Order: sequence, then C-alpha cells, then structure tokens
Amino acid sequence: EEHYLEHERGSYPRRLVSLWKMFWLNLYRHRDVLIRDPVFVKQRCIQMSFQGIMLGTIFWNEQQHYLKISVLFIASTMVMMGNLAMVEIVAAKKRIYCIHRNCNLFFTSIYGVTEALTEVPLHAVEAIAFSFTFYFFIGFYPQSFPVFLLC
Repeated sequence: EEHYLEHERGSYPRRLVSLWKMFWLNLYRHRDVLIRDPVFVKQRCIQMSFQGIMLGTIFWNEQQHYLKISVLFIASTMVMMGNLAMVEIVAAKKRIYCIHRNCNLFFTSIYGVTEALTEVPLHAVEAIAFSFTFYFFIGFYPQSFPVFLLC
C-alpha cells in the first residue's frame, strides 16, 4: 500500500529541465503519436473530402442566396460532427497524459500548447480538403475563396 501512495500527484520532484526543452520534447512526442497512425490521417482527409462533395452535390449551384447562408451552418455542423472520430484517440492520450503529469514530467500548459500545435497541420489539411470541394459546388464567388478558407 505504501508503494501506491508514492504515486500520488506531486510526490516526485520536478525535473530540472528548461521550459524550452520541455516544450520541444512534448512537441516531438505529440508529432510521433500523430504520425504513428497514418491510416487515420488519410481516412480523415478522405472523409472530409467526401463530406464536401456530398454537401456540395446536394446544393449544386444554388441560386437562392439566403439558402447559401444556411448551407454554411450545415457545413460547420458536419465538420464539428466529423471530429467525433477523434474522441477515442483523445481518451487514449488522456491516460498517457495523466501518468506523465502525476510523475511531474512536464507542465500542463506546455502539454496543451504542444498538442494544439501538432494538430494544426492536420486540421488545416482537413479544412482545405472540405473547402475545395464544398465551396465551388455551391456556387459561391471564386474571388472570395481565400477569405472563406481563412474563416
């Protein structure tokens, strides 16, 4: 029983590692975890492209402008619901995070920042895959596509 009491949060001394080194170590670890499953990354890009094609086909060259605004709401809802596939991965990562945090390996803020920075490229590719198919199928103005992509 005494052994289990040692593993409570804060029982280990904090390592004397700089914040900068902690940041880069976490960033590389998150990158490795993401790259470890290339099938998932490809599946997400294909899923977002398919959703864009499906939604764009339903509202192909829509002429009623008020309907285009509601399509944007539907598109944002589809993108948010598409992220439900990541719930299982986040739950698996949380277990690893709790073990590392309890051993005082890094600060929680550094973990959160590096997690977000690692997933930005994946989410950017997903957004581009969805936007290219969706935007032009609906019949929006091609000149305003860069603004749509940034939003």
